[in-house]
Amino acid sequence: MKIHLKVKNAQDGQKIYRVVDEMSQSLQTLGFQNCCQTCENQGMVFPASIKGNQGIFCDTCFNKALQESGSSSGNFGLGVVGAILGSLIGVAAWVGIYQLNIIAGIAGFLMFYFSFKGYELLGKKKDKKGVIVSLVICIVMVLVAEFLGIVIAIMRELNFSFSNAAAFFEVSLRDSAEIKLELIKELMIGYGLMIVATYSSARQTFKEVGNDKDTVRL
Repeated sequence: MKIHLKVKNAQDGQKIYRVVDEMSQSLQTLGFQNCCQTCENQGMVFPASIKGNQGIFCDTCFNKALQESGSSSGNFGLGVVGAILGSLIGVAAWVGIYQLNIIAGIAGFLMFYFSFKGYELLGKKKDKKGVIVSLVICIVMVLVAEFLGIVIAIMRELNFSFSNAAAFFEVSLRDSAEIKLELIKELMIGYGLMIVATYSSARQTFKEVGNDKDTVRL
């Protein structure tokens, strides 16, 4: 039998542990025995947390988990590269949608989703640093996507080359306060929609990797 309990703070966890411990002692007087929830060994067992999974484990399973957690540190540098590459999918979506004169939050969501997936794929690890790195990269990539979207729109309207369109936009931005205000407005809308679209996903992802804690005895 398994009982899943959700606690809000350490004090609640300690109270529940005391209740469970008393239940365990009472059950032992009736002939029930504690056993490792991984291998069901009824020898020396103890409460522990293995990557956020709290339960009763034996020395063998606990030590094995320690070795596995120590060997899964991942590669942060490659993770950052993967996050940048993954975010380019969102950039492409942003630029494509921009050509329809639309700013859509789904592009921001795709930017974060694939950025974190890229971090996980190349970095070989899901952790809080990956979530934070992906969010920071997305913030920067929105600027890149906005710039590319505007330049490509100029290319289509005026039949300019990319370099000429970029130069035209730079001059216009420097000389026109109205264009600057319009750009700021678009960026504010873009960031706002990205926050709305990605908040739930980023929060859930951060929560999930936050549960991937060190393997420790309780």
